[in-house]
Amino acid sequence: MFAASNSSKLTVVSGVPMMMMMMMMMMMMMMTQAAAKPHKGFPVFSEETVRLRLDSNTLLPSVKLSSLANDSISPWSYNISRDDSMFPNALSEAHCLLHGCLGLDGLEDSNLKSRPIMHQVLVLRRVRAAGAGHDYHYRLESKLISVGCTCVRQKVVVQQ
Repeated sequence: MFAASNSSKLTVVSGVPMMMMMMMMMMMMMMTQAAAKPHKGFPVFSEETVRLRLDSNTLLPSVKLSSLANDSISPWSYNISRDDSMFPNALSEAHCLLHGCLGLDGLEDSNLKSRPIMHQVLVLRRVRAAGAGHDYHYRLESKLISVGCTCVRQKVVVQQ
């Protein structure tokens, strides 16, 4: 009925997925907003302060992983960082011992790179309460620490 060139057909075909994607994004936005609103029958919670009791006697003893660090082709050692305003007040962080990785002959191969393995942990930070002399409260924070090292290939960017 209507004459159309190949280029206009391509435009229409590529426009359909774009329109579908936009409609899906709009639906997701509406669902997110609806989920964020309080529903009838569900209580609305306000921010409250609760007491937290920490008993170091109930904590499990940590397992020493030094043999794993020494057996790796990307060996590492642990440094302990201490902060008395945090709980736990000491964190072990891995430090890669080589720039490269160990080959089968036990020598460092500079074609490979040792990189830290990062892990996010939750800690409690002691904060002085506003307007109070010696009163403190604890704030939950996340901290990114290295837990070991792994061997990766170098990133090669080919320029044309």
